[in-house]
Order: sequence, then structure tokens, then C-alpha cells
Amino acid sequence: MKKAFLMLLFFAVLYINVSAKDTIKIGIYGNTANASVDAAYKAAEILCAELTPADGIYELMPVFFDETDPGAKDKINSDAEIAAVIGCFSANDAELVNSVKEIPLISICEDYSSFTGKGNTYRMTASNAESAVIMARIAPALFDRMKAAVLYQSGNEEYEKMAQAYADASKRNGVDATYIRAFEPGYDFTNVIQRIREIKVKTIYFIGNQNEAINLCRQSFEKNTGAVFTGPNFIFDRKFIKETKEASDGCEFINTARNSPYGIKKLRPFLAAYEKKYGIKADIKLPHAYDAINMVALAAKAGKFGHADVNGFLKAVSYDGATGKVAFKESGERQNPEFFFHVIRRKEIFYMRFDSQMNARYGKAR
Repeated sequence: MKKAFLMLLFFAVLYINVSAKDTIKIGIYGNTANASVDAAYKAAEILCAELTPADGIYELMPVFFDETDPGAKDKINSDAEIAAVIGCFSANDAELVNSVKEIPLISICEDYSSFTGKGNTYRMTASNAESAVIMARIAPALFDRMKAAVLYQSGNEEYEKMAQAYADASKRNGVDATYIRAFEPGYDFTNVIQRIREIKVKTIYFIGNQNEAINLCRQSFEKNTGAVFTGPNFIFDRKFIKETKEASDGCEFINTARNSPYGIKKLRPFLAAYEKKYGIKADIKLPHAYDAINMVALAAKAGKFGHADVNGFLKAVSYDGATGKVAFKESGERQNPEFFFHVIRRKEIFYMRFDSQMNARYGKAR
């Protein structure tokens, strides 16, 4: 009887060990009021269920960390089952980001240029600073505009980094961008506009709040400077066009995401499942979240469960994703991130696709 009991106990323990699965958590950090973060978590719910092996040794599980939760930092750092955390990290999250030393953190947004360079931080898009570099390359390479003015709102570290990145890239490409000015909100741009006319500036790169941008763009147009007004994408929308009217004609900017993810062929089956499950359209940042989640799942499939292993996987990855080829620089910034160039014409925003000649000229810029 005792022997039979021991045999039953042995097989029970064996069954538990065989059937038990490791739990691999994919964290999503942020606030669900943010459409991009909400889309990322919904994508994680679908993909974790879809990518968990039916008879494998692990289970993928999405877990949400609310940025408004004072305990979010401790919850992330104390959970050994977290493979990576994905989110739209900003400078407001600096304390959390700096406290996470080993767990991979993956941003799907442009903000917070200081996010990368920590050994465990990765970005799926161009950063704001990299976007400034892209604009600085486009002006001379495609349009032969060889003199620029860089104006940025003071007291904002992100804006200062963008301004410096634009000026440095301009210099590398032979553009005179020595006219750099910081300004405070409510600044009177009258003398700036006069100086821009005198030195025959061809491109104004402006970084600041939208109201200041509207004011400067109108003044530049009214004083007939002849300069093309450019800046980061958060400036340019229907309000900007309505307030600047004819002055908006010719304004340029880039987006780091497509205007709609529905044009991505390989993403269509997933988008159909997403709409069926949630009954809503996908956010423009969903493709970046989709690729980030898939890469973490690929690491698990390759047997990379520990934080050091996942970091090593991400540093070496070359993944053909929905947003193109994903590979990271040593800093964690993405190599050759995709971008989408836009021009305002006749009070409408147009996406301008580069032809082969334009791509070749842009590719030669530094």
C-alpha cells in the first residue's frame, strides 16, 4: 500500500513538472488614456495568446503598469518574470527609466531623447532629435536650401537637443546654420524676422509651442522672408493651417509613423483580428508596438528568457517587421528609422513620397 502511494506521488510530481510552464511577461507602461499605449496593450493581449506555443514550455502574458501608480517602478523592478516593458516613455518617466538597470525598455514614441544609451533601452522610431537631423538632411539634399535659422523655446532640454542636432547635421551637409536663437514664450520675433531677411535664410527650423509657431510663420510670410517654415510634427495640424492661412503653404515636417497602418500589407490579418476583438480602428503607433512585441516573443522562442539574454538578442536583432527592417545602434536608437515627409499645399497636408532620385540624393546626405 505504501509502495503504491509513493508511486502515485512520484507520477503526480512528474506531471506537475512536465505540465508547468514558465510565465514570460511582456509589460506595457503608460496610461490607457493615451491612444498609442492603449493600442499597445490591446496588441499585447492578442499577440501573447497567439504566440504562446500550444505545447511549449512557456506562456506569454501581457501585464499593464500604470504611469500614475507611485508603485509602478517597484512593481517592474521586483518582477523577475518580466521579459521587457514597452511604452511611450517621456522625460516625466526619467526616475523609473534610470531605476531599471537590466529589464529591456522599448519606446514606441519619439519623445525623451535621453531615453537611450543606457544599455537596456531601445527605440522603435526616430527620436525627436533624429527627426531634426532628418529634416536638416532633406533641406540641402532635395531642395538645395543652404542657409538655415534655428529657433527654439528656452527652458526645455528636449527642444535644446533638437536644435543642436539640426544645427550639427546642417553643418555636416555644408549648410550655414549659425543663426541659432533661444526664446521665451511670448517673444517678439520682429527683429528676428528682420535679421532672417537680411542674411537671406532659406529654411526656418522652429521648435516650440504651436501658438509661437503660428505667430512666427505668419510674420515670416507677411514680411516676405522667402524662407520655408519647418519644425517637428506636433506643430502642424488643422489648427495651424486655419490660423496661418496662406502662410502655411510650403511648410514641411516629417512623421515617424504612417498616417494609417492599414496600408501595411503584412499587418492586415492582425488588424482584422484587432478590430473584431475590440471594435475600434488601430492607432498609428500600433505597428511599432506590434514589432516590439513580436521581437520579445522571438527572443523567448530562441530560449532567451533572462534579462541579459533578451538584451543581447535585441542588440543583435535584424527583424523584418511591419515597420520595415528593425535593427538597433549600440545606443539603442533604431538604425535607419522610417519617416514620412509632408508638405502643406493649398491648406491641405500632403505626404510626399521620394522617388529613386530623391532617395539617392537623401542617402548621400550625412
